[in-house]
Amino acid sequence: MISRFIAKIAIAFAMLLIGLIAGMIAIAFFTYAVYLALLNVLVSPAAAAITGVVVLAVALVLMGLVRVVFRPRRRRVRVADIPTLEECENAADVGSELGRRIRGLAGASTGGGLLAALLAGFAVGISPKLRTFLESLLKS
Repeated sequence: MISRFIAKIAIAFAMLLIGLIAGMIAIAFFTYAVYLALLNVLVSPAAAAITGVVVLAVALVLMGLVRVVFRPRRRRVRVADIPTLEECENAADVGSELGRRIRGLAGASTGGGLLAALLAGFAVGISPKLRTFLESLLKS
């Protein structure tokens, strides 16, 4: 099974190499054809220079296209994604109310809260798996 996979990779690489060589030969023939066409109008050095400029211009256009295609997309921030001041104030009010209620519960049963904290600390101290799980939760 692995040998079939390696054979497929080798065939794909060979096809890519053949395609690249054929493309380079086609570019060379095209460049030579442009040079010969310009020879009828210009002297030899000018025809060679203009052919070189044409090839460089095509290469620059292709590099620009590749850059445009492969650049990272920017995520546009929509107005709906930004919370309003009223939403932020509501979230703060909810958090304040939850904090007051939790404080009231902790104050009402100090012995139970202390015992729960002691048992949780003991469990985290004795179990490495629980410790790593809690660390992964806190990191994410």
